[in-house]
Amino acid sequence: MLSGAERSVPDERCHGNPLVSAASRPRKHKNRRRRRESRERVEDLSPMEGARVPPEVSTYAELHDLFHLFQWLLQELLIVQPDDPITYLIHLLQWNNQQVPRVFLLGPPSSGKKTLGKLVSEKLRVPFLTPESLMANGTSGLVQEAVTLSESQQEIPAELWLRILQERLQDSDCLRRGWLLAGLPWTHHQARVLQTNGVIPEHVVFLEADDHVLMERSWTKKLNSDREGEAISKEATQENLRKYREQELSFRTCYEGLVRGVNADQPLTEVVTKVLGFVRTSVRSSAPHRTRVVLLGASGSGRSLQASRLSHTLCLVNVDCVQLLQQEVVAGNKLSSTIAGFLNNHEPVPDILVLRVLCARLEQPDCAARGWVLHHFPRTENQATLLLHSGHMPTRVLLLDVTDNVAKERICQHYTDPITGKRYLATLQPPPNATVAARLRRAPRDEPNSVQKRLDTFRAMLPGVLKVLGGVERIHGDQDPDTIAELLESKAINPRLKPLSFGD
Repeated sequence: MLSGAERSVPDERCHGNPLVSAASRPRKHKNRRRRRESRERVEDLSPMEGARVPPEVSTYAELHDLFHLFQWLLQELLIVQPDDPITYLIHLLQWNNQQVPRVFLLGPPSSGKKTLGKLVSEKLRVPFLTPESLMANGTSGLVQEAVTLSESQQEIPAELWLRILQERLQDSDCLRRGWLLAGLPWTHHQARVLQTNGVIPEHVVFLEADDHVLMERSWTKKLNSDREGEAISKEATQENLRKYREQELSFRTCYEGLVRGVNADQPLTEVVTKVLGFVRTSVRSSAPHRTRVVLLGASGSGRSLQASRLSHTLCLVNVDCVQLLQQEVVAGNKLSSTIAGFLNNHEPVPDILVLRVLCARLEQPDCAARGWVLHHFPRTENQATLLLHSGHMPTRVLLLDVTDNVAKERICQHYTDPITGKRYLATLQPPPNATVAARLRRAPRDEPNSVQKRLDTFRAMLPGVLKVLGGVERIHGDQDPDTIAELLESKAINPRLKPLSFGD
């Protein structure tokens, strides 16, 4: 029982403090030991004891982007806070489409927002919205209120702009096809008001140009104006530019992570191409991503070496299908003798048996938690089909592409010392002396004719594998190994982005 003075002294967080009562230390150590033992029990759970999620579940969630869907629904609920959440969600799912473009096109005066916005919206087949088009709805009481303020030279409040925009975005064309809004917001306060009330774009394009270019454009527009007063004066343009520059940095940070700056001082076709390339790609999801790589390549392409390096760099599980079958032979289970019979007779193991061994490995907790890089499988179209049907869908399919001459040059240099069992490469790792070199032997499977036969088989089977897996990334394999490793890493860590849907 601790005294009042002892209870008033901080305990574990005062490590090393001489004022800490010695009576509290055993309790501290006991709690630490309990936490450590608890972690060890969790880590030591066998696959049968722990809760195992079938691979089909995570594959389905990734395929249909469920993480982003639930994130979007929750965001809408928290922003709108409807009285009947269920009814609201049903309406949202029926009428709204989260995969359509929602774009802000912003920039300084005379940067070409309207011209560019009209062209881009036509390409995307989405409604093109501007402050002027929002004010053109004469039947809306909100618009009439804004017109009255404008005619009396008063500033339209950001909250009123918000309500007018929300009213327009609820129209069926915006809900089903998306929208492109140009010229709004133009202040930090407006941006915050729109964000707070749920008007959040998927992409924000900022047009950029020097002030002297914008002034020249404004002056050219004034000279070409047919109607008096259509173009604003030079002084007014300078004042508008000054106000924009004051607000630019602050309201640009409101959309950090969604912004792409585009140089507006270049041919219009190039600007349109760059903007379309940006908005046609979905924003990278914040969903947890588990890397699953299928690494393809012919004999001699270096796939085993690069799989090992990739697994080490990205902390993936290196799954070599050939090695799995060899391990299964010595495992002493029901499949061991069956698989051993095929391997000893140099016959291919049936696909269904290979898949059974492979799936058992991919469903282990380390593969489920860390991801994997798979090589030496699939080799045929049927194996690729079986892999996808098993639920183990790769996030990346990478192909190490080398010519037959390069592959044969690499493989046919392999020699083995029959006495020591050590392997040598004729040029890169030659034997130490002439005595060792005289007794070196080359394995029958490394003979040129045997290698060419394997290469021909790979070339014949590859189109079928790629047709099933799809989305292959080809990497030239006749490069420095470090360069190849960097390319593979950059491809593997990024999941393939889904394109947005356009039109009805």
